[in-house]
Amino acid sequence: MAVAGCGGPFIPFSAGRVDATEAGPPTVPEPQQDLASHTESFHHQGFTPTEMIALIVCGHTLGGVRQVDFPLVVTDSATVLQTFDMTPAFDTAVVPEYLQNTAQNPLVVGPNVTTSLLSPANFNQTCSSLFERMLNTIPSNVNLTNPITEPFNYVVADPQFAYRDGSLSMATALRVMNDNPSCTVTLQWTDQQGSFCPPNGCSQQSNGTQNVLFTIIGKMQGVTALRYPFNATINATSSISKFWFEVNENDGSELIVIDNGGAGFVIEQDSVFIDVGRSAIFSVESGGIFDEFVNLVVAVQGDGASTSASVTSFIPTLLNTTNPSFTDPFSTLMMRRLPSD
Repeated sequence: MAVAGCGGPFIPFSAGRVDATEAGPPTVPEPQQDLASHTESFHHQGFTPTEMIALIVCGHTLGGVRQVDFPLVVTDSATVLQTFDMTPAFDTAVVPEYLQNTAQNPLVVGPNVTTSLLSPANFNQTCSSLFERMLNTIPSNVNLTNPITEPFNYVVADPQFAYRDGSLSMATALRVMNDNPSCTVTLQWTDQQGSFCPPNGCSQQSNGTQNVLFTIIGKMQGVTALRYPFNATINATSSISKFWFEVNENDGSELIVIDNGGAGFVIEQDSVFIDVGRSAIFSVESGGIFDEFVNLVVAVQGDGASTSASVTSFIPTLLNTTNPSFTDPFSTLMMRRLPSD
């Protein structure tokens, strides 16, 4: 994301990393080390001397050296940051500046740049490939997925429930990777008992679409998508057990069923849930201090005669590790925020 956001190439991402439990061995080359030490460090991580040079160039197209961190490298105390080249973007400027002897890179100490990287296309291709390899340098017991290079064709929004006037409503959405204005999407569901809905389930067709805004990665790939929202009214007595979607392109092609591999998207339980229709979050500012209030309404299945409910909240911004508990099912939680900058 950072490289693409600065005008650099798309770097394929593989999932599957695990959290580190302790610091690894120091592997980042330091400016005071000699060339042999740098070469050995990169060799230990699987990179040849040529690839080492390219990685240094790719890494130094952005950023710089802070004087406060390396006073022996940036000796002018008036300089806060000595950049590696004269442009802030991810580009080849670091290469010609070195070759033409106009570089101000404080780490340039020898002929460590190849002229093949002068080509923007070759520069981006080389940097993308080497960055991907560097990011995928992982412990031997970690298994990564294949690169995720394309967005999923379909993405289901988490369902949210509300209860009012004896009816249960469920809001969800399906993001479809196309911009076909003729496409129609239908939400299907079955009840908990399997008797209220017809044999083929209850259904509701989306009556509109929403444009999807992608990140810089999606924009680079030129992808487009539409989101089909739903707010289905469900019989509160029979409730809902699972739901799925049917996508009709209306072009004569076969109907597409999005049903989680045949299992449907299962509603684990409907006995207790946050009523999103009545719950709300709002902030009040006073003297630079923000108080955030959460009006949390919980729906509990039952006649209410012998029902009680409580909610436990945890606020990670507070140093107190005790979790406050509220016994009022219509509690208002106040979370204290830090003063604003």
